[in-house]
Amino acid sequence: AAAREVAPEHIHVLDSLSTAGGMYLLVEHARRLAECGLSLSQVAAVLERRRQGIHTAFSVDDMEALRRSGRIGLVRRSFGTILNLRPILALSDGAIVPETVARGAVQQREALLGMIPEDASRVLVQYFGEASEALRLAHRIKAAFPSAGVFLREAGPILAVHLGSGTLGVTW
Repeated sequence: AAAREVAPEHIHVLDSLSTAGGMYLLVEHARRLAECGLSLSQVAAVLERRRQGIHTAFSVDDMEALRRSGRIGLVRRSFGTILNLRPILALSDGAIVPETVARGAVQQREALLGMIPEDASRVLVQYFGEASEALRLAHRIKAAFPSAGVFLREAGPILAVHLGSGTLGVTW
């Protein structure tokens, strides 16, 4: 409503159906399109199609933040902590869906790596807080996808509050 009221010719609202990394890739692409001279409506049309091809998978190493947010119950969190389980989640049409469960950091990284398709050309590794696991994952992705552009990015504090500081994710 504000976009229509303030400057409809200069603002186009687009639901990314994603978060953090997916939005980053869309904004990066929008900037390149605008630099090539495409109009706002042309850029928006391209992004609406492109957002369907952007995928995000992520995992947390501590389920406490998910419990506090109401996403999981106390019993499930307790078993997850005792067994060192880390849920692997994905975004699908703007919603979080469970994919699998990994036990420990090594399986967590391998599960995230396994979700990336062979034809991925750009992969964004996202993390909150300590970067060591994200760096390990980025090195594994570079080895598995030598022709893909792989880059690392610390995600923002809003998602960290809901997912926890040990969250690790990939967007392609």
